[in-house]
Amino acid sequence: MARAASPNSICQLQTRTMRPIMPKFEYRVETMKAEKSEKRVTETLNALGADGWELVSVEEPYSTHLLMLFFKRPCAVAR
Repeated sequence: MARAASPNSICQLQTRTMRPIMPKFEYRVETMKAEKSEKRVTETLNALGADGWELVSVEEPYSTHLLMLFFKRPCAVAR
């Protein structure tokens, strides 16, 4: 007669065999003056987007009139 697996052993098995592969990212920070024209900002974002960079956050630290743009993109297997 076959023995039923305990719930703990099933969870351990699933954890080992079904563990998702977490993607790895590289990050980039760009700084630009807040008063740059909308066209210039759009051109910069489109150029970085074409290279695979995704804008994830924008900050204006301490009212410096500078924008810090934070980007990420998946790491390539071989660069």
